[in-house]
Amino acid sequence: MQALIPDPETAILNFYTTDEHTHIFILRQNQSTQLHTCEGQGYETLQYWLFNNWLKPYKENRTAWQNQMGEFLHELANHLQINQLISQPLNGIQELIIIPHLYLHQIPFAALPLNNIPIPHSNTASDRTRGLKPLSKPTITPAKTPPQKQPEYLSDKFRLRIVPSCQILNFCHQRGNLKPATMGIVENDTGDLVCAGYECETLETMHELDKNSRLQYQQARIGNYQNLLNQVQVLHSSHHASADLNNSLESKLHLFDGDINLGRVFTWRFSDLAEVFISCCETNLTFTQITDDPLSIASGFLCAGARNVVSTLWAVDDLATALFCILYYQEKQHNSRSESLRKAQFKLRSLTGDELSAKYKRQLEDYFEHQQKGEQQAEIVKNVRLHLDLLCRQELPFVSPYYWAGFVSQGLAQEKQRSRKSSFHPKK
Repeated sequence: MQALIPDPETAILNFYTTDEHTHIFILRQNQSTQLHTCEGQGYETLQYWLFNNWLKPYKENRTAWQNQMGEFLHELANHLQINQLISQPLNGIQELIIIPHLYLHQIPFAALPLNNIPIPHSNTASDRTRGLKPLSKPTITPAKTPPQKQPEYLSDKFRLRIVPSCQILNFCHQRGNLKPATMGIVENDTGDLVCAGYECETLETMHELDKNSRLQYQQARIGNYQNLLNQVQVLHSSHHASADLNNSLESKLHLFDGDINLGRVFTWRFSDLAEVFISCCETNLTFTQITDDPLSIASGFLCAGARNVVSTLWAVDDLATALFCILYYQEKQHNSRSESLRKAQFKLRSLTGDELSAKYKRQLEDYFEHQQKGEQQAEIVKNVRLHLDLLCRQELPFVSPYYWAGFVSQGLAQEKQRSRKSSFHPKK
């Protein structure tokens, strides 16, 4: 396991829950393993508590789950004794490779608070997510309020990678040399995710993609999807997806002509796949009880050969996800994946309503104007514009962890073998 640690500034945190306690094994390069024990946090006290207070509410009442997120995360930080964990044992560490256990795989570690400042919840709710069911109708919100002091989170102190297991991380390390990286995009299979379209058009321009490398709407078919995976090293997949909480192998990517389930993804092998960003709902969500490791779309792509997968823990907001993806790829021009994820999360949660209006609103409006609109499309755009107007009136519209903490980076932080003569060059 220590061979998987790339430098002295990186540590592995391996969680394991027993009947009585939860143990966190801390591995550092060329040092003896340390053990941090959360006493009294056994299956009933921690794991069953996670199911009843996080996973079950998400399944039964998404709005109530979203509203209680801040209180839950504070309580979870206490269960895991997070401040004790990061004090002495992690001195000098800049990056954490976290290997959760059981229901901890579903936790947004990036948003674990390190102080007692209340975590803000979202004041607006979009009716568009990248799953199949909307969260709620847009909610009218008050005008801007004075900014309050914000919590400090685990992601403010560390770069984070959340991996299913050491075995899968080792599999990522053992992959062969990569070809020069090319990028492909699959987007908006149902035509109703207008912000996903804006996101992918921005990425196409940023990376100077060939039009044939972007599968839009009716082109986002199962056969085309698999063919594109055989041709590119970086895939950005932005459309609907859903986790099946009763049968994980039936979790699905939804495309124009049907679905790709997890069982099928596990049969794929792509020797040259560097990174997959699954910009869809619930691509790292699973309730499986047949294994300690997660059975999710994200883990399926890792087993299929991807060196890294960026995925989501819940049903993500269409607009917030579009902005997050743009910020992530901007950062990735100069940083590792884990650092890019961290910086994109910080920038999204720190984005003010005035900055949203000045930097993105006009671009979004221009994009909406140039789209072909049927009656249904016009109604969707109308609702998105209303949602955007409401967010621009907020002091910090995406400050809630709901908008930014659901994205996780799994696998390698970067490829050492990548050619310097890569064709994957963002615009300067």
